[in-house]
Amino acid sequence: MLTPCDAYEEFPPKAFVPLMAAARVPGAIFAILQSLRWPAARRLPLAYGWVSKRADAQLTRSWIEPALQSAAIRRDAASFLSQASKRYTLEAAERFSEFKKPVLLAWAPEDRFFKMDLAKRLERAFPMCAWS
Repeated sequence: MLTPCDAYEEFPPKAFVPLMAAARVPGAIFAILQSLRWPAARRLPLAYGWVSKRADAQLTRSWIEPALQSAAIRRDAASFLSQASKRYTLEAAERFSEFKKPVLLAWAPEDRFFKMDLAKRLERAFPMCAWS
């Protein structure tokens, strides 16, 4: 099953590029997390506002709490964000046609980051694809 996701050259979504750049700055992830302590900040488009429909303060707090409490988690997040590359999604895409099992696409038409065009492209890439 594929839900709205990174694929092909669509990695990361343009809105997340600054976060990946910030991850290269020592302490930036910690500072960003500190700014997300306030529920209103977590609802902003640059936080979780555009990636969730009904996430309340308690739920979004649970998303950031582990990283607020653990330097190891912040270090891992910074490492991933600073090293991630669309090279990996492009390499994976080269092999989609080799996947011979059913693929179900469950896409959200209102997704702000992963548009329906990307879902349709994925549908064409997998030999056994269906929609939910």
